[in-house]
Parts: sequence; structure tokens; C-alpha cells
Amino acid sequence: MPFQGALADLYRESLALGLVVELTRHLADRAPGPAALPRRSARLAAEAKARIDAAPEAVPSALTLAHDLGTNETTLRRAFKTAHGVRLFDYVLDRRLQMGRDLVRYTALPIGEIAWRCGYGDPANFTHAYRRRFGCATCFAGGQALDFAQYSPLFSTGGSSAVGHPKRLICLK
Repeated sequence: MPFQGALADLYRESLALGLVVELTRHLADRAPGPAALPRRSARLAAEAKARIDAAPEAVPSALTLAHDLGTNETTLRRAFKTAHGVRLFDYVLDRRLQMGRDLVRYTALPIGEIAWRCGYGDPANFTHAYRRRFGCATCFAGGQALDFAQYSPLFSTGGSSAVGHPKRLICLK
């Protein structure tokens, strides 16, 4: 050893700290892998996702879904977030709004009916969530582009990409 006494102790300590720094750097470079879920949690998350995908409007609450799957709400939420990388509530909301978007674009159903079919009890809640998610109003034109010249006295498009209806507009983002 090149040093003696207190200087030797400082030298050994600096070598140890250098080793810790290098180990930390090595571990930081490794991408974290998905957390390994216990088999039961993985099954719960997969079954919950399958039920939500099959009928997003039929999921009244996380508590009810957890009860139907034979577990508690906290366990289901944790397993779902770990397995799918998104919160259970956010996934249900997204699936309902995607369903609503399809109904808005490709049917001539009234907004109240669309909201009800998507699991919303109040059409205003649906239209608010839709506007927040997609950035435009929940209006439709039966999936067809209309001739704006026909309705020009009723509204102007302002150069936006929209499909019109005499009473409503929808942005096609």
C-alpha cells in the first residue's frame, strides 16, 4: 500500500466510494424491467381488462368489479396498474370515451343515448369528458361529410377540419 496511517484509511475509503459510484452507474444504465406479478395478480389484471374491453359501460365501479373477481379494490387497482401501466379508472374512462367516439362518428344517435350506452348517467358528464379527451364537441353528422355551403348562413367553419350538421359540429382530429 502506498500510504500509511490515517492517509491509508482515507485512500481505502476513496477506493470503496469509487466502487459504489461505479456500481450505481452500472445499475442506472440498466432499464428497469416490468415488475414480476404473482400469478394471481396477473390473472386478476387480465380478467379485469377482458371484462372492461368486453363492456366498458357495464363497469359500475372498481369496488364492484373487484367483488365480482373475488378480491378487494386495492389489490385489483394495484395489480391492474402494475400489469398494464395505467390506472384502472383511467382505462375504463378511455374505453368508454373510445366507444362514445365511435358512436358519435358513425351513428345518428342523440348524444343522450350515446352517453347512456357508454355508461354515463348524465349526458353533460359525457360531453364534458369527451371534450376534455378529444378537444372538440360531441356532435355528429352520421359519419358523412356535409356540404358546408348548404348551411353557410347557420355557421362558419373558420377553416377548421370539421364535419357539419345544421345543429352540431364535430372535429375530426
